[in-house]
Amino acid sequence: MSDFPFSIATTQPNLRPTAFKQTTEFRDLVVSGANPDDAANPGNQKGGAITELSTSIVLTEPNQNVFINCRVAGDLNVNSVDFGMILHRSGGGPSVFLRAPESGTRGRFITTNVISSTNDQSSGDSMVLTYVDTPTSAGTYIYTPVCMNSGAGGTKTYKLNRVQQSNDSIGFEVAVSTMVLQVI
Repeated sequence: MSDFPFSIATTQPNLRPTAFKQTTEFRDLVVSGANPDDAANPGNQKGGAITELSTSIVLTEPNQNVFINCRVAGDLNVNSVDFGMILHRSGGGPSVFLRAPESGTRGRFITTNVISSTNDQSSGDSMVLTYVDTPTSAGTYIYTPVCMNSGAGGTKTYKLNRVQQSNDSIGFEVAVSTMVLQVI
């Protein structure tokens, strides 16, 4: 006889696939101006791919929704306007950039750079991206955040996970960047 007057059924929760990556790596991303070209889609054609955060997830069915949350910390070498982030998706089908739809020649971001202090090379900036992707087939997909420079001509240098100045004191911050993928 049981010590309990009733029994409790135990079940395992239906866990959904989740993937996570974070980096404290310091690196300079030298990002050329203009929208990356969908037709010549190598993923890093303008120099902004943050490969340290490339994350893969396995989709067992077609048309599953992948919730993507990414936070990238860093600092630009010049005024932090005209800068943002998109995603590159590869595997399981053709490689594509995930971003805003075409609107003439406008810059096509998912999110823009959040400026902490204009032209201050000792205060970090950040980009926070939330996006839902729905690939049409099952398979393994790799997502990579890509910094994008919509400035007219030239390049911008983005210091990943640190500010522009390299002074070793409390006012010259370093940070951590993260990306989470989850089937929803």
